[in-house]
Amino acid sequence: YQPSRYRWDSGAQAAYLSIDNSGSANDMFISYDDTATCAAKVNYVKNSGLGGLIVWELGAGYQSSNPAGQQQMLLESIKNAINGSGSGSAPAILITSPSNGSTISGNVNITASVSDIIKITSVIFKIDGNLLGSAISLPPFSVSLNSAQLSNGSHTLTAVAVDLLGNSKTTSINIITQNSLTDVGSTKELPAQFKLEQNYPNPFNPSTNIEFALPVSSHVVLEIYNMLGQKITTLIDEDMSAGHHTVSWNAVSSNRQLSSGIYIYQLRAGNMVLQKKMNLLK
Repeated sequence: YQPSRYRWDSGAQAAYLSIDNSGSANDMFISYDDTATCAAKVNYVKNSGLGGLIVWELGAGYQSSNPAGQQQMLLESIKNAINGSGSGSAPAILITSPSNGSTISGNVNITASVSDIIKITSVIFKIDGNLLGSAISLPPFSVSLNSAQLSNGSHTLTAVAVDLLGNSKTTSINIITQNSLTDVGSTKELPAQFKLEQNYPNPFNPSTNIEFALPVSSHVVLEIYNMLGQKITTLIDEDMSAGHHTVSWNAVSSNRQLSSGIYIYQLRAGNMVLQKKMNLLK
């Protein structure tokens, strides 16, 4: 499991992992039950007026390292959906990465899961009380954090889930940053591998930022495509030095009129090809 591989099929109300093996036809699509699919199944039975006996075995899901009340998120999601919770309180939210008390360095993805995705309107991330990115209305609930923007030491990372009625649930963990940039003159360590980060903010309107890392100097091509595979624009096509890079894209200034929806940004550096999805929400 990697947060960047998470996908949500809104038609099937199902979660799955999309694993693209670059240069190979052996791609993988792995469906599984998470908190969102558990709630969706219960809601389908309730909304369809179905009855009878249902035997449902949860073969996994217990996480002893989670805080009390969040160790059995799958079971809690089922219970909340059956009991119709959400009318008085928002569904529970859990920060799934990084773990509480972990030490981070460089660019990391912060991810969270909620116990009932049907009732959630947005998820908000905060670091030391300050908003991190923008509100996220669609899964995966993930935001990028650059530790270089923080001082070395302990920080509080918070995730907030807001439901249809405006109720909210909050969860927080502590993280420790090291090797962060504390002044302009500091030297940042070169990345160990090619990496393409999730854009932020996401969803966005009309501008978003794309970060990527180059362990060695390379010729870089960064392009935007729609879901039909049609190229929208080329953001970068040049030789670039090793290190961390950020580029901004304004969808309004694109060479065509763009509608709301999912778009793909693809990075080619040497023999490496990496891509991710982003959501333009007008």
